[in-house]
Amino acid sequence: MANVLIIDDEKQICKLMSRAIDRMGHHVESAQTLTQGLELAQSEDVDIVFLDVQLPDGNGLNYLPA
Repeated sequence: MANVLIIDDEKQICKLMSRAIDRMGHHVESAQTLTQGLELAQSEDVDIVFLDVQLPDGNGLNYLPA
């Protein structure tokens, strides 16, 4: 089982992906802003991150190394 983090400002995308990943037996967290997502990534053990590029508070590509 993997811990998956979805960072996307579109709630429907988060819902759809969360359901599909959950059905596969993985633990899923989601965030609608880059700030929230980075906080979750730093406070939890995350195996996989699905990161949107255009977020309200920044560009996801700039935070890939983090």
